[in-house]
Order: sequence, then C-alpha cells, then structure tokens
Amino acid sequence: MMFDHRCLPFFWVMDKDFITGAKVVETFFDPEYNRAFPMAFAAEGDIKRDLAEAVTQSPEVTQRFAEMLRAGERPSAQDVDDLARRLAGHLQAGNAPMLAESLRHFSDQAVSEIQDELAADVWLRTTLGHSLPALVQLLAGFLQPRNVQLEIVHDNVVRFETAFDIVRRMFKPSGGNNVTKFGDRIIFHTMSSVTGLRLADSKAEPMVQMADLLCGFLRTVFTKIKVGEDLTQDERAVCFDLAMARDEWSTWDANMPRWMWADFALRAMSAGPHG
Repeated sequence: MMFDHRCLPFFWVMDKDFITGAKVVETFFDPEYNRAFPMAFAAEGDIKRDLAEAVTQSPEVTQRFAEMLRAGERPSAQDVDDLARRLAGHLQAGNAPMLAESLRHFSDQAVSEIQDELAADVWLRTTLGHSLPALVQLLAGFLQPRNVQLEIVHDNVVRFETAFDIVRRMFKPSGGNNVTKFGDRIIFHTMSSVTGLRLADSKAEPMVQMADLLCGFLRTVFTKIKVGEDLTQDERAVCFDLAMARDEWSTWDANMPRWMWADFALRAMSAGPHG
C-alpha cells in the first residue's frame, strides 16, 4: 500500500546484542583512548564490525557493559579496567593477542574519559541515540539529489530533547562543504530540504501509526530470523519488497551481524519472482 501511494519506508534496524558489542568496540578501541591505534582506525567500519561480532561472542563482557550503560552512573576506574581485562582475555582466547595486549595499557586519563562516556546523557545510552542520526543520514542521502521538501514528524517522547536538537541544527542551507567522506561512507552535515522536525501525539497522526505498524512488523521478522523461526509467506513477500527498496533507493540499513543480513536476504529472495 505504501509503494502504491509513492510512500517510501525509511528505517534503521538495530540488533541490541550487536549494538552492545559495537559500543564496546567504539569505547575500548577508540583511538582517543586506545593509543595502540591510529586516528584513521575510527573510519575502519568493516574491521570494527568484525570486532563487534567477536565481542558479542562473550556474554560476560556484553552483559557487564550493558549493565554499566543502563546504570547511568559513572563507573569506578577499577570497573572499567576490569572490563577491559575481561575483553582482553576473550580476545586472547580467540587468538588475537595483539588486540588483547592493546587493552592492557590504558592511561589514567583514558580510563577517566571512558568513565565519563559511560555516564553520558540518557539519549546517548539508548538505541535512539544511535539510530536517529543514522536514519537522518539515510534520509539526507535520498533527498540530496532530489528537489523534495518535507517535514519530519516524530512520536512525542521524553528525555530525548538533546538528540532532536542536534538533528534540528542540520536543517539549514548548505555552506558549500556539505559532506565528509570516511572511506566509502558519506556524512551529510546539512539537510536543507527538511523544513523542520515536529513532535506529535501518535493518536492524531495516521502516518506515525503506520510507522509504528511497520516497526512492529520489522521487530517480528528480525526476531524470527535471529532465533531461526520460519517466516510466513506474507512476511517473506514484504521482506522481498523491502529488499528491493534498499537496493534501488537505499531507504534503510541495519546494525546487525553479517549472518543476519545473509539470512534476511535468503528469506526475502525466496519470495521473489524466481524464488
């Protein structure tokens, strides 16, 4: 129905276990803290994805890190050091001794800065803090070459004013240098085609309700994929449409393990014209 009315679904899928592993990597392998890595390592997305997948194989590390994030308090230096050493032990056992060694030599200043990061504002410690900027980048990439103007309407949620303000600051004319490239990635700094971001009560916004319906469907589908449960024929048919939308217009993306990508593609293609 959305495609029939020229309404493209933009969304970002996030597997929480994978995101926790990725956040561990972004924290303990950040060149700002871990001096064993050059600053250019910050742009090595494929390598960091591999590291995140390796980290998720250690429930001990990811669960402890998730607990620190949820606490919303500044952990002790000993807790940070202990977590780094646990991660080092996991990587050492996985035959990555050089990576493990890099985690055993954090300076006191680096540990203090990691403590501050783990006590950041709530919006930085949630999936919204990661998915909203990523979703905005997808939207900017679609709008950039097209003469389209739109307003973003978001369900009214509390405690995320800072995140929304950061997005709103992008709604301005381009100063000429609108993008930064990190390898194959392009980061947009402005969204001059967006007229604003408005928070609304979903009860009065049918399109927000439709977005909620789509999110519920995606949650069901990717949960089934994660636990190895079969998809219905209708679910696979919609997945095929979504796969084609990503291929043609790049309207969505995801932070999830490679095997989940492969599983989604296999199930979606099985519902296609030649499936």
